[in-house]
Amino acid sequence: MSALAAVAGRARSADMLQLLALYMATLFFVVAVRWPGGAGSNEAWFALAPTRAALLALLGTGFGAAEALRPARRRRATAGALLLFVVASAPFDAATYAASYPAAPLWWSAGVPFLEVLAYWTLGTGLGRLAGLLRIDTFLAVLVPAVLVGLVWADVRLGLDAFDPLTYAVHVSWRHAAVMAALALVGGASHLRSGARATAEGSEGA
Repeated sequence: MSALAAVAGRARSADMLQLLALYMATLFFVVAVRWPGGAGSNEAWFALAPTRAALLALLGTGFGAAEALRPARRRRATAGALLLFVVASAPFDAATYAASYPAAPLWWSAGVPFLEVLAYWTLGTGLGRLAGLLRIDTFLAVLVPAVLVGLVWADVRLGLDAFDPLTYAVHVSWRHAAVMAALALVGGASHLRSGARATAEGSEGA
């Protein structure tokens, strides 16, 4: 099975489709609530962008943690399917951006979410493996949001400018982009290495 076919199959799975529907419904609700009914200023994007970033961070971390010990092919397919969440919500982002005239450039709002979802997926994978090692993986449903809240708190409190997806959904931070890109690359390299090792072991076994 090709990588694209694996991603497509994962994206069509029941859990992904249900979460995608919930994700899109949440974004639609935010836009509906914040879109002005009259001639007032439109600030819908300033509500949508942080909501979108928070949901993508939660999805990335959650799936990364839940599937940390699954086969490499499954993890790669899940990561690819998560990128489709970014693509699916891009029209919401573009429409509200055009109406809100924010200072942040469009390329920031369009591009950084791809890095963030992969970066948090990498963090989630590390969290899942650590939880499995410590035999506390049954508490992942609590650990995932707790870790995210802790990262945001530390980022704001210590001025790290690195992990907070809410603030940097609407403000450009090169440090945040660099950290997200580094984590995404680390996660990608790790899973490619795992996949190559699994393939080599399969060839030897044959």
